[in-house]
Amino acid sequence: MNQSSLLMLLVTCVLSVLFTGLVRHYALSRGVLDVPNARSSHERPTPRGGGLGLVLAFGLSIAYSILVRDSTQPHTFFLIALLVAGALVATVGFVDDHGGLPAKWRLLIHLLSASILVFAMGEPVRLDLGLGPIELPWLAYPLSILGIVWMLNLTNFMDGIDGLAGGQVVLASGFIAIFVLCCTQSTEAALPVALLAASALGFLIWNFPPARIFMGDVGSGTLGLVLGGFAAWHSVTLGSQWLYVWLLLMGVFVVDSTYTLTRRLLRGQNIAQAHRSHGYQRASRQLGAHKPVTLACYLIITVWLAPWGWAVATTKVHGLVALGVAYLPLVLLAKYFRAGELDD
Repeated sequence: MNQSSLLMLLVTCVLSVLFTGLVRHYALSRGVLDVPNARSSHERPTPRGGGLGLVLAFGLSIAYSILVRDSTQPHTFFLIALLVAGALVATVGFVDDHGGLPAKWRLLIHLLSASILVFAMGEPVRLDLGLGPIELPWLAYPLSILGIVWMLNLTNFMDGIDGLAGGQVVLASGFIAIFVLCCTQSTEAALPVALLAASALGFLIWNFPPARIFMGDVGSGTLGLVLGGFAAWHSVTLGSQWLYVWLLLMGVFVVDSTYTLTRRLLRGQNIAQAHRSHGYQRASRQLGAHKPVTLACYLIITVWLAPWGWAVATTKVHGLVALGVAYLPLVLLAKYFRAGELDD
């Protein structure tokens, strides 16, 4: 990346820090607090909705990049769609953080926003199962929409202890931006993802244990949408293996959420109901603190998942093989911490 791109990253991070601080002041003055209850993993009232700060910083940086940088028309069209879809999800999350919104309306907006992103790409996501990319447009479009909605919600589910969601986004998007730049030399494809990492880093300064503000639905939902959108976009524009790269770097979230909710679903529980039976939540209670679990997840991403992601990005290993090997220890960890079992 050139100096102007690096300056954009620095400014985006600083803006995220400043905006999050302003949101914290607003939340404290308006009493927008996350008060501990039987399903919480925190012990004292804490301001919520801080994700608005990083969403604003990211949105402004993307808008600026559209206005001042040379880019191809499909690329620009996707980023504009990302801004529109992100604004919809952020608005719903902001309302939800201030008093709640019926689940059916949240789901409707989530589906609409994911649809905007998928159709803005112009092509369906290709799934490579080892026999060459499979192109089934009539199936690929709805599956892509559902996949983005799932990423949106699992990011929300995993935002339950200090520093976890923010750090996951910093590391996953940061590594992938580096991988894209190294493998394709395309700043156009790497910079938006790097800007996401910079925005999340600014928020993490406030949210790292002990958190001074929580992300809230306005942040977790928007981040999940953007992560899912980038994964689909890269798989279409850079190659089908990049979908696996994203799934690998997001493995902590994907495995814990999927394992936990599958267990709850098989037991007949309401998977939309708040709970604290995720593996990371049980681990934090067992250890008596958030920080060891958060740091352990950072370590898993850095020393285990990122190398597998690089191997797939450089086509040294097929994505399905890498997913199977990389996810197995994560599944065993989820089982060890009894993810999805009845709340204590």
